[in-house]
Amino acid sequence: MTVILGLLAALTFGTGDFLSRFSSQQVGFKNSLFWMLTIGGLFYLIVTFFIIGELSLNIIGLSNSFLAGVLIMFGLLLLYRGIVDGACFYRCIYLCY
Repeated sequence: MTVILGLLAALTFGTGDFLSRFSSQQVGFKNSLFWMLTIGGLFYLIVTFFIIGELSLNIIGLSNSFLAGVLIMFGLLLLYRGIVDGACFYRCIYLCY
């Protein structure tokens, strides 16, 4: 079951990342990333409900999940910023040496 859920997570995250490429041209990459992660989180919540059959929410699990979502979003924002500025950064390092 863990392997199936891992493959499902990779598939949905990759699909969301691919589709956000097109929507980011219209609404910006920050809004696109936020809604991709929000809709993905709701999708995983629904899938978890159907697999387990019930949801037992506790404050520690919710706070850890929220923190993980914020850190993932922050990391992806830094990744996208690095992709945009990466070529200039590498040229600056090359010129310094």
